[in-house]
Amino acid sequence: MRYMALACDYDGTLTTDDKPNPEVLGKLRQLRASGRKVILVTGRTLEQLLESCQELDTFDSIVLENGAVLYDPRINSSRLLCAPPPPGFISKLKKKGVSNMTVGEAIIATWSPHDAAVLAVIRSLGLDLQLSFNRGAIMILPPGVNKASGLQVALDELGLSPHNVVGVGDAENDHIFLSMCKCSVAVANATKLVKRDADWVLEKSEADGVCDLIDQLLDNDLQKLRLEMVRSRLPIGTSSQGPVSIDAYNSRVLIAGPSRSGKSRLTCGLLERLAAERYQFVVVDPEADFDGFPGAVTLGSTTNAPDVEHVVLALNNPENRVTVNLVGLNFAERPPYFARLLNAIQDLRLSTGRPHWFVVEEAHHMLYPDWKHTNEALPRDFPGLLLVTVHPSELSPAILSNIDTVIATGRDAHEVINDFARAQTLKIPTFEPIVLERDEALLWLRSSPDSVVKVRLLPTIHEHRRHLRKYAQGDVGYQRSFFFTGPDFRLNLQASNLRIFVRIADGVDDETWLFHLREGHYAMWFQEVIKDQELAELANSFSDSHASATQSRVAISNFIHTRYTLPERPSLFGT
Repeated sequence: MRYMALACDYDGTLTTDDKPNPEVLGKLRQLRASGRKVILVTGRTLEQLLESCQELDTFDSIVLENGAVLYDPRINSSRLLCAPPPPGFISKLKKKGVSNMTVGEAIIATWSPHDAAVLAVIRSLGLDLQLSFNRGAIMILPPGVNKASGLQVALDELGLSPHNVVGVGDAENDHIFLSMCKCSVAVANATKLVKRDADWVLEKSEADGVCDLIDQLLDNDLQKLRLEMVRSRLPIGTSSQGPVSIDAYNSRVLIAGPSRSGKSRLTCGLLERLAAERYQFVVVDPEADFDGFPGAVTLGSTTNAPDVEHVVLALNNPENRVTVNLVGLNFAERPPYFARLLNAIQDLRLSTGRPHWFVVEEAHHMLYPDWKHTNEALPRDFPGLLLVTVHPSELSPAILSNIDTVIATGRDAHEVINDFARAQTLKIPTFEPIVLERDEALLWLRSSPDSVVKVRLLPTIHEHRRHLRKYAQGDVGYQRSFFFTGPDFRLNLQASNLRIFVRIADGVDDETWLFHLREGHYAMWFQEVIKDQELAELANSFSDSHASATQSRVAISNFIHTRYTLPERPSLFGT
């Protein structure tokens, strides 16, 4: 269920002929019984609302006075969200001839044509106030206070995101809160502006229209409408045909390709755009590649994985995005931890609709082909899924059957798509190998299995360079460290990062250095742990050569210094 709440205006929306509509109030109770929340967003004061409607317990939360007051009907308690009217302001308005005023805890409301007189008083007193208009009504409040600001406070208290809210209204002061909701709906009697910008204009007016909206929410969670909503798209890049995007909520994406082919850069860009649009995500990160990702909370370390309960606690705040560092777990411990985490994520989604995206780096660590719990762990209807791996065939076929979008990176991207097709026993797309430049990828959609699109990816704001500092100066963990032992295991020298690696390499004897070089141990560590294919290839190039220990040391050391920008210091190995 995506839409966890309905936010609705009162006058002209839940009313019929200026009276609360009993049928729509009953529908709202049905909506709450489905597990959703109902939030009333009105310009009325509490006193005015009570004069009109006695059934305030229909709502989970009520935003009053055009965003200035939040009322909790469960405990009959209200909270002022801004400063009250300035002293002397009301008396000045009366002296200026402003009549028929309503004064609330914060709002002062009157009617046209008093707007000129109100502005004159505000200027004469040097006050910082704003006017909002609702058909013929004029509302005076502090700047920044409106229905959207009040709704945000209500959502924060309910633990909900605007991405999981449907909003419905009719008038000028509704426009700002409707634009904040992921799905905006206008009743048939709404103003032209509200109708123009709404995602859906109802065929009926006032409460009758809202009844139809609630029926659709209960029946299909607005599934049909979602396909038409431009605001629900996540941009990826451009093709020869124009912009390329995917469903920002319901997609199931696989990014695949060899090391250093741009997978992490692509993932980083997608996460940046999700964060910019206030989507919540959680990244399962077995290699700590996303430690310190801008705007995200990192949980776990090289020695300990975070408790699942702590991850959920961080995600309880809709504004938190979380990366889960699993370096502290050995390979055998990762799948069961992953299953526990995923169960907790599914429980959280049932109550809040969040996190909107579940991202799994190095997905083959958890979702390998013969893992027995694959079907239980990841249901077919799991939305907002992003898996990142090298070879699609290294993942469970049951998991791959959920994927609707494949983005392949690297020089042999066409082979990645073919690998996916073979793993799913699908017809292999027939297309000529496409030469990709940096920042390009191939896009394949299950809905268009015979078509492959070359996409120029949108740039990232924060260039993701495999966390070079982590590999240079951090700690990859005991189990993934390199150990200099020599041919007869006389040594046991641990290198937990590249800085320590080059320092130890400088001091070990030539026999030890050459033993590991010619056995391919350096190349394996550089590729599997450091994930640097070029560095691994450099080490491999010396494994069968007649180069001296000094020559190979200098070459590898210089490469590490250049790429990983280690601090300058005297030559490690001499010349």
